[in-house]
Amino acid sequence: MKKETLWACLILLCLLLTGCDAGSGTDGTTLRTTEVERNASGQNEIEVTDAVQDEIEMTCAVQSEIEMTGAGQDEIEVTDAGQNEIEMTGTVQSESETSDPIDETTFVEQKVVISEILSSNSGYMEHEGDRCDMIEIANTSDTDIDLFKYYISDTPFNPMKARLQGTIPAGGFAVFYCVGDTADAEKNELPFKISSSGETLVLSTDNGRTIETVTVPALEKNTGYARNENGEFAVTSRLTFGSANKFADEQTILPDVSPADGTRGTGTLTITFDPREGTEIFYTLDGSVPMGSSDRYDKPISIEKTTTIRILVRNGEEEAVASYTFFVGEPDAALDDVCIGIGTGDLSDLNAYPHSKRRYPVSFAMYREGVKVFDETCGMNATGNTSAVYDKKSYRLKFSKEFGASRLRYKVFDDLDIDSFDSLVLRGGSQDNEDVIIKDELVPKILRQGNLVDGVLTTHYRPVNLYIDGEYRGLYYIREHIDGHMIASHYGCAHEDVTIVEQCVEVKCGSAGKEWTGLWDYVAKNDLRDPDVYEYVSSRVSLESVADYYIIQIWLHNIDPDNVRVYKVGDDKWRYALYDLDLTLTDDGTNGAAFMLGWYNTGLYTFNALVYKLLQNHEFMELFLSRMQLLFTTILSEEKVVAIVDSFVAGIDHDMERSCGLWGPRKDSSGGVYYINYSTWKRRIEQFKSRFKGRTSLVASEFVRLKGVSDELVRKYLSEIIK
Repeated sequence: MKKETLWACLILLCLLLTGCDAGSGTDGTTLRTTEVERNASGQNEIEVTDAVQDEIEMTCAVQSEIEMTGAGQDEIEVTDAGQNEIEMTGTVQSESETSDPIDETTFVEQKVVISEILSSNSGYMEHEGDRCDMIEIANTSDTDIDLFKYYISDTPFNPMKARLQGTIPAGGFAVFYCVGDTADAEKNELPFKISSSGETLVLSTDNGRTIETVTVPALEKNTGYARNENGEFAVTSRLTFGSANKFADEQTILPDVSPADGTRGTGTLTITFDPREGTEIFYTLDGSVPMGSSDRYDKPISIEKTTTIRILVRNGEEEAVASYTFFVGEPDAALDDVCIGIGTGDLSDLNAYPHSKRRYPVSFAMYREGVKVFDETCGMNATGNTSAVYDKKSYRLKFSKEFGASRLRYKVFDDLDIDSFDSLVLRGGSQDNEDVIIKDELVPKILRQGNLVDGVLTTHYRPVNLYIDGEYRGLYYIREHIDGHMIASHYGCAHEDVTIVEQCVEVKCGSAGKEWTGLWDYVAKNDLRDPDVYEYVSSRVSLESVADYYIIQIWLHNIDPDNVRVYKVGDDKWRYALYDLDLTLTDDGTNGAAFMLGWYNTGLYTFNALVYKLLQNHEFMELFLSRMQLLFTTILSEEKVVAIVDSFVAGIDHDMERSCGLWGPRKDSSGGVYYINYSTWKRRIEQFKSRFKGRTSLVASEFVRLKGVSDELVRKYLSEIIK
């Protein structure tokens, strides 16, 4: 036989072996079905196995058939369209006889897999202000995996179209956004989109090996294609990007409902549940927790107003609960809807005792363009100090096994890459209801621009329309709640590693509280102009965090300054968290510096003792002025701030009109706040924007006078700011 023919056959055989499709393991991993073993005689026996058949047939344009047999030697017979027959008998060359080593890996197990796909996103989740196609990658192993070694593509002809970024923790997930040509890899964006009529996705390694190919079928809007517990893909209406996949049929005892959950209509709606065989349904219409003593479903339910129906389904010893909200006679809305179901008696008690720490069981669901994206049972109580007694209360939602799931698993905030929450806040505006009703949410958004202020913790928000037991309660903001779990999720650590201290003396959580209170005593007793003292303090506190926090506070002219909160993560330095900003930005900034830094506060909270004494140190003063120069000429400049205000207002304007119409104009029953109407709100917004004109110059000038900053330092740092 000619040597060229022998090599051609060997190459064809290798291509056949490496091209075998991957099978799926029961845990969702992918197994290669090619096994290469070295036999005892020193020769190589090549066996190709398949879960369905023992023989591989290849059909191509020339209808070639390859048959492989082995009895200590390999016999390869190639037949071409009945014409030329080449018979080759001989021993396959061993690794030592070839330039390319034979892969001796047995059943290579793939740990990185495509887990979930969304090809038509019209109401599920936003990314950078847009709703785009999405792909979830899962790590099925028990170790962290660096995704830099992997590629994904929408075509098998270019499998290395997009290199993945980041690290997936053991058992974790990474979500990627298909935005097309403008993709930014640092934002987990991919340079292609997925056709809703069907597409092929390819996951491969950096050496060009294909891990798996997923053929995505045509999908309806907001419908996913996800891997189930058997490793097989199936269409699902239950989207769970960033968390474990769940299929609607996994809770088999929950009934089908008609019309669909989240339906908006007028007049009378008739709700029909279609129970599974052998199940019983008990329901409530007043928001209370459904029990076996509740009304039993035996006929359709008619409703004439917006209603949350909570159901309990039983099938033998198996139980499931769910809530469904139907919107009757509601006007069009631009924002998402949050629906709370709570018993009438519980709501009355909560309102009567707003400072009580008792939590009441509620259903908590959110709808995006009519599509419910989560539905959990959790505990709820009122939150806030002065504002807790207001008619328009704020609420804290706590997720725990006492009420239902231990965490809410959903990416609530589009600009925050966190999809698991221990608690959240529904904030009603508090004292800001008298002004512009946006400040506590707006300021963190301003500060996050450009990632310039990463030493001060800020919270994320989402504006929503709130319904409690079907009653519209106005425009609210879902907010992060600052606690050990929240900070741990931002830092990727255990919540036990987080210490939080409020008002500089009250330890809220963690084991390092005595370190801070001891430091506070040290600051009070020592002169921070002493280099050794300054070095000691700077080794324990992030001085950039101190500088940024108080620059922001004097720029805000916060007249409620004693709400100071500091935190420490593990062995890291202490840093500041910014919150409770209702009573800020009420003027043009006049006296902001004097109010915050004009005297050494030694009262109950000693809110400025650290920064006051640090500013006596020349080195810290230079740091403070350099940070002021950076922030005042970038994210806190009039142009930047007004642009963000306009964007923020545009997003809530449509629904704010209805909210103001519900609440104002009137005085709160407690006398603590006056609710404004929509026309007044619009005027306040324009007045609010005027407060930023010349603000940075005024605040910087006042600080210079207050602290006696030298002309040399003014020329060095503030010449662009002070006019």
